[in-house]
Amino acid sequence: MDKIIHTLDSRVIFDERYDSSELQRFIKHPERYLSENDSLKTDKKTSVFKLKLDQHTLIVKRYNVKDALYFLTHCFQKSRAKNCWQAAKSLEKAGIQTPRPIACIEKRFLGLKGVTYYVYIHQIGKRLSETLSSPNQTALCEAIIQTLIKLKNAMISHGDMKATNWLVKDDHIILIDLDATKQHLHKTLFELAHKKDIARFLKNFNTNPLLLDYFRSRLLEDGSRSGINPASSAR
Repeated sequence: MDKIIHTLDSRVIFDERYDSSELQRFIKHPERYLSENDSLKTDKKTSVFKLKLDQHTLIVKRYNVKDALYFLTHCFQKSRAKNCWQAAKSLEKAGIQTPRPIACIEKRFLGLKGVTYYVYIHQIGKRLSETLSSPNQTALCEAIIQTLIKLKNAMISHGDMKATNWLVKDDHIILIDLDATKQHLHKTLFELAHKKDIARFLKNFNTNPLLLDYFRSRLLEDGSRSGINPASSAR
């Protein structure tokens, strides 16, 4: 069950199953916690942290405000943190594994959105690029195809289908990096986004002709390519 809290300086959505006094302290003062942990990645737009909270290992993605111009041009748009939260919920509903979302925190200044945070359970798994090497890995290949079919059936585009955004655990697929993920309402717009997704997915196998041919033929066979031509998508 999700709970929404509005205050003068923030808007928060969190999973009540993980509610605790420690989580509430983190929600109120995330920077106090992040300052005690080294960042895994940081740039002008995004910083990523790993921390322990209530016996859970969490990943926190902080979406930074680069400058005043960035603030003014983005403060009325849906935040990437909220997009990740909504995308994770859509994937879960579609039966696609993704790290469990814990909280979405949007800090506000005079009612305008500023720095935002997306918090989720740390997911252990290997990158697809480190795991898949042959079509003979039938269970893993089938899991990939079923994930693509579920995405299509739910009209969800991922937005960045590079192999590093596919985690593998026990031949199960976990999708990560949901910044650009979207569930579409209009079929035509979805098919355009899905075509780009499939093209980027096939590009992962440009250096492995056996896997490239396998996924091209399976996408044709299973009808999960939404009318694209796999033969031309991985160029």
